[in-house]
Amino acid sequence: MMGVRTMTFSRLLAHRDFRIALAVVLTAGAGLVAWTYRLNRQVALLQQALDAAEAERRSFEGRVEGERRRAEANREDLESRIEHSRQREEELRRRLADAAGGSEVRTLDAELRQVRSRTSRGAKKVVLTCPLGAGLEREGRHLEDGPTRL
Repeated sequence: MMGVRTMTFSRLLAHRDFRIALAVVLTAGAGLVAWTYRLNRQVALLQQALDAAEAERRSFEGRVEGERRRAEANREDLESRIEHSRQREEELRRRLADAAGGSEVRTLDAELRQVRSRTSRGAKKVVLTCPLGAGLEREGRHLEDGPTRL
């Protein structure tokens, strides 16, 4: 290393160009550090916003699931009530069909004819036993269950 001159740091600081270059490098480094800090802060804020949105989404998902469970329970209850109503309707239809063709109607009809014939002949008191008496009317009076005097 014969012909190479080495400069010491103090001699380099004496040169104006070196000081300018050093200032530019230090300023660029400080700017880079400030810019990195700012970006990290923005990333942290975005992460907080993302966490809040995720928590809100989970909360909403929970409310939706709760509403789905309530709707399913209501649907099952409604289906149960519909099925019960269908069974009740079928039972009532069967009973109506049995009553329409059954002996009860014929018995009641025979008793009614007998009562009418007695009343038309001038009988003063007639006792009518009516097992299905509810809902029957005669001359505006409601005939209650059991024996009724006409």
